[in-house]
Amino acid sequence: MTESNPTAAPVVQPGEVTFSLATEAEVDAVVALVQAAYRGEVSRQGWTSEADLLDGQRTDPAMVRELLATPGAHILLVRHQADLVGCCELRHLSEARRAYLGMFAVDPARQGQGLGSAVLAEAERIARGEWGTTHLELTVIDVRDDLLAWYRSRGYELTGETAPFPYGDERFGIPRRDDLRFVKLARELRRPTRWETDTGEGHAQWYIERFRAMAAQGDDLAGEARFIHALVPRASRILDAGCGPGRVGGELHALGHQVVGVDVDPELIAAAEADHPGPHWMVGD
Repeated sequence: MTESNPTAAPVVQPGEVTFSLATEAEVDAVVALVQAAYRGEVSRQGWTSEADLLDGQRTDPAMVRELLATPGAHILLVRHQADLVGCCELRHLSEARRAYLGMFAVDPARQGQGLGSAVLAEAERIARGEWGTTHLELTVIDVRDDLLAWYRSRGYELTGETAPFPYGDERFGIPRRDDLRFVKLARELRRPTRWETDTGEGHAQWYIERFRAMAAQGDDLAGEARFIHALVPRASRILDAGCGPGRVGGELHALGHQVVGVDVDPELIAAAEADHPGPHWMVGD
């Protein structure tokens, strides 16, 4: 299944859209966009409509504000020529290296222009490149064969997990049938590294605290950095690949070099940013 709208304008190009994270000031606009994409007669302009399955609301301002206040959660917005045309919820899950995509909506009058694909690609980039997650998960009502096919065409596979529809909670809509349930899909964004698979959960924090404790008791941790400093010209541009919590890159920055540090583990990068401000720290493989 592809995005289809016979009256849609030509497909937008990557440089024609801009992305941002929603703020409190944009709550009402997000609610209106999501409602238009899924519920009521307006939604029938596009193919994502749930009007035959559910009446009532898809979300409301209180639910969106609650999401904005949730640690690790964002609402990603996409604009085309300054118009808000798409959004999604992106949440870093407590389960290691997994993220959740929800509230995915595109203006029904603008569907078929590639905006949904653009939102999905940017969400995947954030989850993989900034959070270091290995899998992105989402749920779809199981009778939405067209939507399931669209996600599967983009690499998402059914996990076999299901969840009941919240019957009786009108915040999520008023069902027109009694057999609705959610199915979970997931896509592997990247394969775990040996660091992640061989060391197990909690190892990154142990590694961070080990070097913090050594620094606190006065141990000399800068030998590697001094060695590199002696070999390269002054004010060199240095890539610290596999930078960990940043002790080498941080010292090289203090010695006057321009440092970019990259590590696949977001916990290590967070520690580098906290303990060694100055270099440019990035989650990446």
